[in-house]
Amino acid sequence: MSEAPAFIGPDVHSERTMLRIAGVVGVVGALLGCVGDIYLTYVPVEGAMPNRWDDVLSLVSQIPPERLALGQYLGVFGIPFGMAGLWAIYRALRPAGPRWALPMIVLAFFGYCVGVSYHAQLAPLGSYLQLAAESGAGPELLAQHNASMHSYLWPNMLVVQGLFGMMTILYIVVVARGHTRLPRWMALVNPITLAIVCGGLAMLLPPLVELRINLMFFNLLSAIWFALATALQWNDLRSDSEVVAASLG
Repeated sequence: MSEAPAFIGPDVHSERTMLRIAGVVGVVGALLGCVGDIYLTYVPVEGAMPNRWDDVLSLVSQIPPERLALGQYLGVFGIPFGMAGLWAIYRALRPAGPRWALPMIVLAFFGYCVGVSYHAQLAPLGSYLQLAAESGAGPELLAQHNASMHSYLWPNMLVVQGLFGMMTILYIVVVARGHTRLPRWMALVNPITLAIVCGGLAMLLPPLVELRINLMFFNLLSAIWFALATALQWNDLRSDSEVVAASLG
């Protein structure tokens, strides 16, 4: 009786197909997250920033209930699909070795999970603020409740920023060292530099356009990053060992 052949993983064509599907799904999911961000938080308040708690309260308190619901579900549905784009990043970095690629993806994965949790809590926050205003709650009671919500909701934003900061540092180090499917210049194309460039360009636009960009910043940067990583690997049929050999040669 002949032995069954050992499993050696998907062939290069199957893996390239997986890369293309994951990359496209990731970009579409991130763009759905962008739309969810706009529905959930956008009102024409010039100068408002999503990284200021008082501005977040001011924005979500003015969103109609139907928009709160639509924005919440678009984000909660789309952002997890956006996580598929992490496969494009992982595949690109995998030739450098799992000790480099895996921790970076784990940090990004948990950052996304916390980000979805934060997004999902904004609609209830907006509903509460509107109900409190309609019921005639006094300023002292509102201030007390707002402080309570800040204590458990705002740390989510800080955790997301911390996780993605650590992930970005690892990404820069790995890509700059070489032995990946990405050119070394892609070390400069990372969430932090993308944030600086997009933020700088947004400042040149009309204030309300800048506000829209700022509100969907996280998902917009993800869409750009995933799109570039996917495009650069679109026709890459090399095995990990061939990538490493080429970088050493």
